[in-house]
Amino acid sequence: DTTLSLLSTGHAAPAHARIGLGMHYEFRTQSVYLTRVALESPAARAGLRSGDQVVRIQGKEVKTLEEAEARSLINAHSPAGVTLTVKKPDGATNDVSLKDGPVYPRVDDDIPLE
Repeated sequence: DTTLSLLSTGHAAPAHARIGLGMHYEFRTQSVYLTRVALESPAARAGLRSGDQVVRIQGKEVKTLEEAEARSLINAHSPAGVTLTVKKPDGATNDVSLKDGPVYPRVDDDIPLE
């Protein structure tokens, strides 16, 4: 426990990263939207934000995919790199390549720390 360590030694334990993309997403009628992006994560470092719409995963149109297939494409490719085409709320689209990396969740990220 960090609090006990800090109180007993005067030093905080180093942060322990989780490995992943650092984003949560949900399916809406033939669409995928990012719902949460950890501030210290590969997704955030690539410029992704909550509210972004994923329109392609590995070059495949999301609207043609079943939910399980879309999740599988993201999860299967994340260790080596997954390419997403993302539409921003202002309508701009861009391709983003993400690879699993260190995620340092913060309490206000609303992402489980364990």
